[in-house]
Amino acid sequence: MIVDDGSMRQLRDELLQQASRVCFPEGNAAAAATNQTSSSSSSSDLFKSQLSTIVDGTLSQYVGSKLNDVREELIFDISEILYNELAFFQLMFNINNLVP
Repeated sequence: MIVDDGSMRQLRDELLQQASRVCFPEGNAAAAATNQTSSSSSSSDLFKSQLSTIVDGTLSQYVGSKLNDVREELIFDISEILYNELAFFQLMFNINNLVP
């Protein structure tokens, strides 16, 4: 299989959805139940926007490659992005909870 823009968009969308579920579990449920925006929703949107930019930049380098040839490198790059971004998110969350 040759990696194309569509498959990378699909992968990006799935990564963003899963990362949002991990980082904003109560925000996603509340937004879905009330269909309203809140500060949690705006934080989620900012997080998605930042993560999307980073993921898009990384995934774009694989477009046109054979998936079998780049599979391990792709998995490594995605893992590294998610680890770094989720660790940063957790750090910011912890700092925000220290402020009275």
